[in-house]
Amino acid sequence: AFEMDPNTALARMRSWIKHYGKTISFRVFTTTFIATANPDTIKKILKDSNKGLIVRQLNSLNLLPKSGMFLTDGDDWKMNRRTVDPIMTEPNVRGMVPVMSQMANRL
Repeated sequence: AFEMDPNTALARMRSWIKHYGKTISFRVFTTTFIATANPDTIKKILKDSNKGLIVRQLNSLNLLPKSGMFLTDGDDWKMNRRTVDPIMTEPNVRGMVPVMSQMANRL
């Protein structure tokens, strides 16, 4: 039987993305998960995530922290979004890319 070990899940998803393409989907019982490494897809999801996407399902495998900007929805998401929106300008985000890249390489 297929098991998604939390210790190896991210490496497994990376290998799937490398093999199948930047956006993949897989099912665990009755839940379909979608993983993407496509920046345009991520941008669209973050922009529209309070329009029907249940963001908490992203963490059903307990791979991510329990709360925060990316794992809330509804009113909590709106409050978080309003809080960080002023600092998420293109120059600020562009300035974070080297640090995020460095952290991602550590994973």
